[in-house]
Amino acid sequence: MNQLTESIGIVLNTIEANSLTEDLLKQSQSLTNELQSRQLELQKTNLELEEKTTQLVEQNAEVERGC
Repeated sequence: MNQLTESIGIVLNTIEANSLTEDLLKQSQSLTNELQSRQLELQKTNLELEEKTTQLVEQNAEVERGC
């Protein structure tokens, strides 16, 4: 009887550990998706800033030529 009780305890602990692992995996996947989304936003912002920088450099060159 003690062995059966111990076996049931082990099974319950395994189920709990597996459930926790599954929850952590879902959380990790969610965070990964969020980070990928933010990375895309940052890449877009970076590209826009590079384009504005190019425009400003060109405008600055035009102003210097006009002086």
